[in-house]
Amino acid sequence: MYRVEKYSILLKRYLIRYIEPLVRYFIKAKLFCVDVENNPPLIVLTMGKVGSTSVYKSLKKRLKNPVFHLHYLSDKGLEKAVEMRLSSKLKSYSYHLILSEELKKTGCDLSKLKYITIIREPISRQLSSFFQNVGKLGSDLEGKDLRVDYENALEYLMSTMSFSDEAERVWFNREVRDIIGIDVYGEEFDIIKGYEVYRSNSGGRLLLMRMEDMDKVFCDAIYKFLGQQKVLLRRYNEGSAKIYNKAYERLKKNVKFSAKEIDMLINTIFFTKFYIDYKKMLKDKWLLK
Repeated sequence: MYRVEKYSILLKRYLIRYIEPLVRYFIKAKLFCVDVENNPPLIVLTMGKVGSTSVYKSLKKRLKNPVFHLHYLSDKGLEKAVEMRLSSKLKSYSYHLILSEELKKTGCDLSKLKYITIIREPISRQLSSFFQNVGKLGSDLEGKDLRVDYENALEYLMSTMSFSDEAERVWFNREVRDIIGIDVYGEEFDIIKGYEVYRSNSGGRLLLMRMEDMDKVFCDAIYKFLGQQKVLLRRYNEGSAKIYNKAYERLKKNVKFSAKEIDMLINTIFFTKFYIDYKKMLKDKWLLK
């Protein structure tokens, strides 16, 4: 199983580097067939590692509308993401970046579409994101067999972990407020319910869910948002099934942070608004005793 996954990853990295023009042509053809007026696409627009692949694939199986899975739509967000990708070890575009660029070129009014955005407890998201993107980082983190070096990974994470909410605030401002016209920081969010539906002045709609609540609220949230009944959430792209699983699980069990660092995170606007009920859990799980 390990050998199959290893060569699958290497093949994907090779193909996306050398067949980008073909992928771009395929996406252009796909978008040409989309009837934005009569059958508008639903866009799963999120930061990375928040369970969005599971939501995207679960909805794609059930909905008649096209469903797209993206991380960036703003000019600045796309520019920085492309720059980081091309300057990384991979030196290539990803499918979702090409799709974002080509969707913007169609000229459709992005502010009038429907979006699903998911959020996640910040420390867990950063750990998961690190392992998902380890192939883009330094060569001392990933060996030739693609296994992650635990000690180097731990050192890297401890030096790069952020306890501010700058990444979340910048992403929501650029990709949600400026594109859709919805400022989630200025709206109410029911942490007991675990999700909220918002509408912009231009007619766009946004479903915002916490990843931690999706197992219990997904069906109800999708019904309220889309009127689609009995859409089951199926799990895809989980860390437990990845080639880096052993190092990932070991890090999750062993990495701890100081009281000062945890308090910095708890006092951020993002955490206070969306995760204040997770204060005790955060300390129990991540605080250095």
